[in-house]
Amino acid sequence: MTDTVEVLVVGGGISGVAMARALGLAGKEVLLVEQAHELGEIGAGLQLGPNAVRSLDRLGVWDSLRPLAVAPRSAIFMDAIRKERLTRIDFGRAFVECFGHPYVVAHRHDLLDALVAAARDTAGVTLRTNARVVAVEEGLGHATVHLEDGTSIASRVVVGADGIRSRVRRLHDESEPTFTGNIAYRGTVPIEHADLGFDPTDMILWIGPHRHLIQYPVRGGRLYNQVAVVESGVAGGGHDPRSGREQLDEVFADSCDTVLASLGLFDNHRVWPVYDRQPMATWFTPHTVLVGDAAHAMRQYLAQGACQALEDVLVLTRALVEHPVAEEAFSAYQDRRMEKATRCQLVAGPWGDLWHTADPMVIAIRDRYFRLRADDDYSELHWLYADHVGHGVPRAASR
Repeated sequence: MTDTVEVLVVGGGISGVAMARALGLAGKEVLLVEQAHELGEIGAGLQLGPNAVRSLDRLGVWDSLRPLAVAPRSAIFMDAIRKERLTRIDFGRAFVECFGHPYVVAHRHDLLDALVAAARDTAGVTLRTNARVVAVEEGLGHATVHLEDGTSIASRVVVGADGIRSRVRRLHDESEPTFTGNIAYRGTVPIEHADLGFDPTDMILWIGPHRHLIQYPVRGGRLYNQVAVVESGVAGGGHDPRSGREQLDEVFADSCDTVLASLGLFDNHRVWPVYDRQPMATWFTPHTVLVGDAAHAMRQYLAQGACQALEDVLVLTRALVEHPVAEEAFSAYQDRRMEKATRCQLVAGPWGDLWHTADPMVIAIRDRYFRLRADDDYSELHWLYADHVGHGVPRAASR
């Protein structure tokens, strides 16, 4: 049995649910399919630059998330071994005036919950779980998505928002994601257990050879999120066979007392091998198009994965309203988005390598640059945070 829908979105994460919300607001009939039993996010903390907050505002979701988000006073870069402050980015009034929106941190579940509530409240949007996609075919006038239960769904517009291991992407790229050699350890603790000598509203980034640790509050300041990343020294398919805790402790062994105390809070944590993708030559076929990690998965060092996905959502929605032919809409979307998203992919890795470098000369140059910059020097952030979308979600007049 094959059903037909106006727009089919594959994937119920942040990018997929945001896509359904935006398309519904624009007057489209949208079916979203998600393989899990319920719509939920894996992980804890999430950084949202002003470009993401701007996008959420245009989706009508920011006001729902705002009470649970935290606007850090600043981001402080620290040397993980010498316990020395290297630089600080002031997220105060000057930052908000520069970019029009704040920099915030939030729990991934809180963001997805806000998006799901908004999508369910949007006319024309249907969210379907327990719907695992096993294959996608490009056809004449439509693409067909085949589900594990034996049913199929056809649409002239299939949006692949199904993450780094996207099924939709396989239409023109059957490669697997690449293991970066980095392992992330993520966990949260009640904020009262994290008295480490810093203002609890600051975001702290500790950097050192082959490691970094980032810390910030979430859930309206009630929880403290920590992510420690180490280089496992293993490239290619797998990761270091030692236990996660052994590897974490070994790489951080010569860190300062505050970092070691922070690692002592990692009683309950998740271990995540970090994967990424190389930039693609195209994100679409005649009837399928990719957004978010499905199109441009990137390392976490710019904190732009979700941010770029939300920009994708706004631009693709506008293109689908302005161009009745799907392939023309996809081309317009790609023309608008590919350059910036690809730049994020290409910059994120080297930026992380700079945090993790063990080269004494590179460390000396990096640290001198950090110390010389002013706290309110945002000149190198405009390409990330300025308004590249330039419009909100087109609203349907009525239904």
